[in-house]
Amino acid sequence: MKIYGYCHPSFEPVRGVFLRNFEERGEVGASVCLKRQGETLVDLWGGVRDAAKQVLWEKDTQTLVFSATKGAAALTVHLLIDRGVLKLDKPVAFYWPLFAHNGKQDILVRFLLTHSAGLPCFQNPVEEDKLLSDPDYIARCLEQESPYWKPGTVHGYHALTFGWLLGELVRRVSGMTLGLFFKTQIADPLNLPFFIGAPADQDLYFAPIKAPKITLGKTPSPFQQMLAQQGSLTHRAFANPKSFLNLRTFNEVCFRRLELPSLNGISNARGLAGLYELLSLGGEVSGKRLLSLKSVESMGRLEREGMDRILGIHTRFSQGFMKSLGHTEEGDLWMGPNDEAFGHVGAGGSIGFADPKNGVSFGYVMNQLGNGLLLSERGNALIRAAYACLE
Repeated sequence: MKIYGYCHPSFEPVRGVFLRNFEERGEVGASVCLKRQGETLVDLWGGVRDAAKQVLWEKDTQTLVFSATKGAAALTVHLLIDRGVLKLDKPVAFYWPLFAHNGKQDILVRFLLTHSAGLPCFQNPVEEDKLLSDPDYIARCLEQESPYWKPGTVHGYHALTFGWLLGELVRRVSGMTLGLFFKTQIADPLNLPFFIGAPADQDLYFAPIKAPKITLGKTPSPFQQMLAQQGSLTHRAFANPKSFLNLRTFNEVCFRRLELPSLNGISNARGLAGLYELLSLGGEVSGKRLLSLKSVESMGRLEREGMDRILGIHTRFSQGFMKSLGHTEEGDLWMGPNDEAFGHVGAGGSIGFADPKNGVSFGYVMNQLGNGLLLSERGNALIRAAYACLE
């Protein structure tokens, strides 16, 4: 087994953990990257992107990062807030008048970012063919929804609707889709390999994702039990559209072409670490200031904490980002010892985060999904090794 890339001598233990992930923890193909104060200290990759054909995972290989995409979507909205185009405490209906239907007139932009809008799912089945053919379809569906709880009072993970809600808001105020706005205003200026709606020229670099390995005899977690209950809010939040429960869907070309700002970002560890480098350094990278320091500080501030109505675990959110958690039945989510840190995990264990106190950003991406909602033991081991080196 060979590990490729660069590792600062002080961070050789991270390389060792990365190698052990392949040898002992079932890693197939992956990349990990850590930056501090503008310096890349770890940029490693290894394994294969296609196990059947033994095609190597290379420097520019990318794969789906699932809900780690939400961090990019949230950053896009914050850029518009920083520019004065959006305001956190304005009603969404101020920018999107038809959104006010059916009791949604008091939902604030802030509530969309903190999973407290009360719109975690759709009442009716999503017509999947219209996702491909009708760019206004989801917006019309959202306009007809009613909140499942009083907006702003409690929170519940908006697994799919988070991205569609933010996407329509961005489209209304900028005239661009969220994916296009992110590309032109964030990814291109920072030279990030990160796409929401990947173009055909990126297919060459794509590594198909592999389903988690089933652990026989293990008692289902509370989340898994809720997900299995037909008609539950949890089931409806994750299983509508129905095809999103089938992991093969996520490897299809037509899925990658869609802009789904909740879950179909395609990137690698370098892309995630680069995204959060901007936030770890107060909004400025290599002389390019994209965000004010005040905005970055606001983005990382804890806003929601407690039992999540959709995930069935204790969760913590800032404005569009996750905060570190203690141990849960769905795994760990630890972003270092500083509670100023914020980022987002993706299904199977991909993660990107910023630690502004240490000027650190981190990214980890893999094609072999882990079990659970949060970090797999592979990602957790890498983060802990990185912070041991930082100390």
